[in-house]
Amino acid sequence: MLSLPHHQGLLQSGELELGLQGYACTKGRMTAVLGERWELRIPRMEVSWETENPVPETHHKELLKLLKQDLASSKPDMQNHLYEFGKEVARVARLALIADQLNKPKLKKQAIRILIDALQPWLRAKNARPLNYDLTWHGICSVPGMCEPPSTGLNHEDYGNGHYNDHHYHYGYLVYAMAVVGRFEPGFLTHYHKQATALVHDYANYQRDSDLFPFMRAFDFYDMHSWAAGMKPSQDGKDMESSSESLNAYYAMYLMGLALGDDDMAAHGQLILSAEAVAVKKYWFMPESSDVYLEPFKAKKVVGIMFNNKATHEIWWGGNRPEFIHAIQWLPFTPVTRHILDPAYISEIMPTLDRVAADQSTNQKFLPFIYMTMAVVKPQYALGKIKQQNEYDSGNSQTNAYHWAVTQAAHTDGQTVN
Repeated sequence: MLSLPHHQGLLQSGELELGLQGYACTKGRMTAVLGERWELRIPRMEVSWETENPVPETHHKELLKLLKQDLASSKPDMQNHLYEFGKEVARVARLALIADQLNKPKLKKQAIRILIDALQPWLRAKNARPLNYDLTWHGICSVPGMCEPPSTGLNHEDYGNGHYNDHHYHYGYLVYAMAVVGRFEPGFLTHYHKQATALVHDYANYQRDSDLFPFMRAFDFYDMHSWAAGMKPSQDGKDMESSSESLNAYYAMYLMGLALGDDDMAAHGQLILSAEAVAVKKYWFMPESSDVYLEPFKAKKVVGIMFNNKATHEIWWGGNRPEFIHAIQWLPFTPVTRHILDPAYISEIMPTLDRVAADQSTNQKFLPFIYMTMAVVKPQYALGKIKQQNEYDSGNSQTNAYHWAVTQAAHTDGQTVN
């Protein structure tokens, strides 16, 4: 059997047949493996609810001020499309976790109340765009998405949710928000247990004998990453754009398992999260050391969309601007993000990040993502820039950006963030 580059570093059984090398594919050079069974050992990503680094005491006051401001303006739009609504509630969930880390129970309670009020109409199917179980393909879809014919193109209702596009992106945000509520208000998940588990199982059902959902709808065990494309035909096969939102889906699954006390769900979430991180760093990021892609494509440093049959430095939206192509592989910034943004790789792309930051036409809501990425290697500089930002993407906040920057210092050879 032929192995992809990421297999070759993980194989524990089977023999690499070095005389049968050189088979080219979109993911690099394949090598034959002799043996009846493959065993892969995947490095486990150790991650939890919050960042491993504490917030320095010198930043508590400023962070508390930002947290109060962001909570005061947090009003998730319950009439919004599924994806946008998910990002909005995930943003508030992040604020709840930061409030908890700062030991501010009143602010945490305020964030949880916002989340409960926003999520309940969706979980009761009382919102304007209700979710419905599809008896044909055995999944959960938005009613507007299911009512639209597949021929309407890429900009159809809920980004093709009714055709099973992007389910792990969409539900990953909802599951993350629900898990955070459940961590602090266990009764919430007791009441909405069926909805919580159904959303997870829609995109990542790990029970092979389930009659309700197919086994692991999104994740591809051979390629070791997910596919976002649903049932819409494409001449280039399935595709996935935002690798980081895919990781977020399995991180959310892991946290949901923790919140529910469901060891199986947590273990499967951590497994898929760890596996996908290997593939993302191998196939979406292109450092100088990468042996997957050739020049001149390798010089682009990041893949925008991965297809079965090609990899491109472009995206479906946003005019192919560099801030979008890069940031869509990083957002949302959570404790997982640190595990995929390698400092050596970020140092290599700093010239690109500097050009994007200096470009007056750069989208202002995506500019904070650029500075947050810079914070991996230049936290002091990035923090100064973040303090000047007043526009943020709907899934991000100044609190989260500030918190991210000040908790990166421990990773940067003793740099101090003032």
